[in-house]
Amino acid sequence: MERNVIYLDGGMGTQLQANGLKPGELPEAFMFEHEELLMKLHRNYIESGAQII
Repeated sequence: MERNVIYLDGGMGTQLQANGLKPGELPEAFMFEHEELLMKLHRNYIESGAQII
């Protein structure tokens, strides 16, 4: 029986911090204010082979 394993990584917070999220700032608010960045980060995950974003 062949099994497909999907790995999950919670690295979005790290990506947001690397792109300007400040300590104590709400990630949800930051993402609404920087929608283009959020799309770029998700696109990077997809292009890297992510099956779940």
